Amino acid sequence: MTTDEQRTQLTGEREWLTSSELQSWLGLGRTKTFELLNDPERGIPNYRLGRKIIIRRRDIEDWLERNRYGTRDAQ
Repeated sequence: MTTDEQRTQLTGEREWLTSSELQSWLGLGRTKTFELLNDPERGIPNYRLGRKIIIRRRDIEDWLERNRYGTRDAQ
């Protein structure tokens, strides 16, 4: 099974992901994941429910597209 297949299997088509699922899906470490979630200007949009962080899949995909290397919008 390839890494992409594992990520698809992990997240399926669920609308909401946890920070741990986001970390696995993007292949990032815990520290970098939380840096991206806590950056108020360029970070990944997320929602806080008490201490729990949830991220909408559509927001992640939009954020990835906006921050793709070589695009005008990426800073």
